Amino acid sequence: MIKVLFPKSEESNAQNKTTERITSIEDKVVGLLENRKLHADTFMMELEQVLVSDFGVSEVIYKKKRAYSEACDSQTLEYLIEHCDVIVHAIAD
Repeated sequence: MIKVLFPKSEESNAQNKTTERITSIEDKVVGLLENRKLHADTFMMELEQVLVSDFGVSEVIYKKKRAYSEACDSQTLEYLIEHCDVIVHAIAD
């Protein structure tokens, strides 16, 4: 027997609202959410430079989680959702 697991929180059956897929990040606002693991900040700083210089991103909003082992607080998530066209969550070690 094979058991297939669905990695969804059992606490809620609510569906997350998504937006339409964008075709380019040029002139878009990109949110970077760092998980505070070792070297995640280094990766995100490099990514920010590449997004602006190579892909024409108009603005990068950088946020950090309180701790890598915790979920991101709802205020930070709501801010990113409201102000960003795209959000990248970095995980590093």
